[in-house]
Amino acid sequence: MTKLKVIKNRIEKFINNILKQSIDGALLTCDESVFYFSGFKGDSTQVLITKDKSYLFTDFRYVEQAEKQSADILTVVETGRVERNKTIDERLKKHKIESLGLENDHLVVSQFETYKNDLSVKKLTNISEEIKFLRAIKTSDELAIIRKAAEINDDVFLQLIKQIKTGISEKDIYSELTYLFNKRGCSHAFTPIIAGGPNSALPHAPLTDRKIKNGDFLTIDFGAKLDAYCSDCTRTIGIGGLDSEQKKVYYIVKNAQEISLNAAKAGIKAKDLDEVARNFISENGYKDCFGHGLGHGVGLFIHEYPTLNPNTETVLKEGMVVTIEPGIYIKGKYGVRIEDTVVIENDGITNFNSLYKDLIII
Repeated sequence: MTKLKVIKNRIEKFINNILKQSIDGALLTCDESVFYFSGFKGDSTQVLITKDKSYLFTDFRYVEQAEKQSADILTVVETGRVERNKTIDERLKKHKIESLGLENDHLVVSQFETYKNDLSVKKLTNISEEIKFLRAIKTSDELAIIRKAAEINDDVFLQLIKQIKTGISEKDIYSELTYLFNKRGCSHAFTPIIAGGPNSALPHAPLTDRKIKNGDFLTIDFGAKLDAYCSDCTRTIGIGGLDSEQKKVYYIVKNAQEISLNAAKAGIKAKDLDEVARNFISENGYKDCFGHGLGHGVGLFIHEYPTLNPNTETVLKEGMVVTIEPGIYIKGKYGVRIEDTVVIENDGITNFNSLYKDLIII
């Protein structure tokens, strides 16, 4: 399917599932949403979708780019920031928009107040939830990009571990990771977590100058961003000699992930899948050492709907892309996390990562 057809289908689905249900039009302001409904990659831009016509508002810097990427889908309107809201409001009046949807979750208070004051509509409605539900089911085109990003993750990791040795710092590893991604035409999907020794006990450890030592666990949580889409992967490796307890913890996490991957499929509740891993970790003696959720959705954002945790009633559906990432964290000592990006299918999952999972010791 061509890009043009894909985006036209998205707009049509949006109109049928959201506009025709409760509102007259929607003003999309989040860069990721602008891209999703227009194909335009840039900032300082808004998309207005009405039942009759759709527009992309941008300034002089992006007009030529927008016309190349979006003109066959939306009408590109050149307008500077000062007069932007006035120009948008003219289109709202033209199409008799009385109730307008906004992405409140991606607006700061001052932006919302500006729209409230400048746009002559009777009602503003938050449609952030509807958009995240719409984007949760990935198309074959989206899946192909995410799969490619995950394959790059795998390849980069195999190159990266060749550079890791005692004495190298977390920041040194980060620099090498950045170089390897850039060579493959990618950027980081998020600031990677590179955590050695006691730092690995912090699920979201900040990057430090700490040098890798013999006996460390080293956790590397990283993702490639390719053509606007993200991937997410975590591997924990050993440096030099590990004790028997470390190896035990590693294989508990590995097995917890494996049974979770085997249990994942369309129709299961996110909280029930989380429980599969959580119960296994608890039964093996580490009940209070797995404090975060089992995973999260991945797409244009590195963290998006759905969330996999003990409190989520979401039922997983075919086409959702999620991470499966159990972990054990022992305060002041070390942590282990193993993570893959997968797509939910009716009878199971397809794992986009193919990296070796037995304990690697360098």
